[in-house]
Amino acid sequence: MKETLQEMNAAEQQEENQREKEKSLTALDHFRRSLRAQTQGREQDAMKEYTEAIRKDPNYAATYDSRGHLHKKLKDFEKALEDYNKAIELSPDNITSKWVHLCRASAYESLGQEALAKADQDAAAEL
Repeated sequence: MKETLQEMNAAEQQEENQREKEKSLTALDHFRRSLRAQTQGREQDAMKEYTEAIRKDPNYAATYDSRGHLHKKLKDFEKALEDYNKAIELSPDNITSKWVHLCRASAYESLGQEALAKADQDAAAEL
C-alpha cells in the first residue's frame, strides 16, 4: 500500500513537471514541434502545435503559412485561406508572401474560385 501511494505521488509529480515544461515553451518551440509532428504524419498534433505557436506569437507569418498548408492538405480550404490571408497581411512584400500567394491561389482553385486564383497568381508574379 505504501509503495502504491509513493508511485501515485511520483506520477502526480511527473505530470506537474510536464505541465510546467509545457508552459515554458516558446512559439518557436511549438512551431518546431508542429513541423516534427507533421513530418511524422501526426496532422492533428501538428495542428494543435501550430495553433499554440500562434497563440504565443500571433505575428509570425510563417506559422500561419505552415498551418494553412496543413489545412489545405486536410482539404479544409476555407481555413487554409484564412491562414494564408493572415500570413500575407503580416508579411506582404517578401519572398514568403510570393509563395503564400501561390498557395492561396491553389486553395481558391480547389474551391472553384478561378478569378481569385488568377489574381493571386498575378500578385505573386509581381513580387
